[in-house]
Amino acid sequence: VFLAKRLSVSLDQAHAAAQALAGGAEPVRAPTRVFEVDTLLDGLRRTSADLARERSARQQLQDEREALLRSEQEARREAEAQSHAKDAFLAMLSHELRNPLAAIAGALQVLDLPGVKPELAEQARAIGRRQVRHLTRIVDDLLDVRGILAGKVNLKRSRIDAGALLRQC
Repeated sequence: VFLAKRLSVSLDQAHAAAQALAGGAEPVRAPTRVFEVDTLLDGLRRTSADLARERSARQQLQDEREALLRSEQEARREAEAQSHAKDAFLAMLSHELRNPLAAIAGALQVLDLPGVKPELAEQARAIGRRQVRHLTRIVDDLLDVRGILAGKVNLKRSRIDAGALLRQC
C-alpha cells in the first residue's frame, strides 16, 4: 500500500507536469523519489525549456517579419510619393514648356502673314527671342537639377540681399 501510494502520488505529479507543459507553463520540479518518474519529470522540464526557446525564436522571427513588412510598406509609400512628385513635376514642366512654345508659334504665324507691317514683324521677333531665352533658362534649370541629383553640382552658400531679389522678381 505504501509503495502503491508513493507511485500513485508520483504519477499524479508527472500528470500535473504534463498538463502544465501542454498549457504552456513550466512543469514544477518536485522530487518524487521514484527514479522513473523523476526521469520523466526531468524530460518534461527539458522539453519545456526547448519549447520556450522555440517560442522565443519563433516570436523573434515574427517580430523581424513584421519589421520587414513595415519597412516594405514604408518603402512602397515613399516610392508612390516619389512617383506622384515625378508626375506633378512632369505636368508642371509640360505646362512651362508649352507656354513659350505657343508664343513662339504665334509669333512665327504673324511673320508668315502676307504684307505684315514692319512694326508688327519686329514685335513678333522680339516675342520669339524673349520666349527662346525663357525656354533656354528652363532647359538650363533642368540640366542643373539633373546635375544636382546626380551629385555633380556643388552648391555654394552665400548671403544675398533678399529685398533686391524680391524687387527683381
